[in-house]
Amino acid sequence: MSSTSMKLAVEIEAKVAQAKQAVDGLVASIKKVDQAAAARTAAAKRQSQVEQDMAVIGIRSNREIREEIDKVAAALRRLRTSEATAWTGEMSRASQAAEKRLRELRREMKGVSEDTTALNRNSGMLSTTWGKLTATWVSFQA
Repeated sequence: MSSTSMKLAVEIEAKVAQAKQAVDGLVASIKKVDQAAAARTAAAKRQSQVEQDMAVIGIRSNREIREEIDKVAAALRRLRTSEATAWTGEMSRASQAAEKRLRELRREMKGVSEDTTALNRNSGMLSTTWGKLTATWVSFQA
């Protein structure tokens, strides 16, 4: 093999090694993206289950309350800019009703946050107690 052929072979091997590294980097990036997507999907499923459980016990999620707040605020904005509600009395009643509803929704959302915090705290206490009982049982059995 001539020295030119050797040089060319070495250069080709170096380029192939670089290409392999680039492909390995891309594969690793794709795996990370897939893992992140799977984690987001799992989190969404958990969140969906939490929202379903909250609905069963009669509590709306913050997301649901926030959506209603947005709808009420948008309706009030449309009413304020509408020519059909030119009468001051109607606009005043609509404004007061919307503001009252927004206060109620914000109060409800605050309650959901407080309820969730209490639920998390209580479930943590239950978990700790269960762990202590299990440890006691295991040591008793030994």
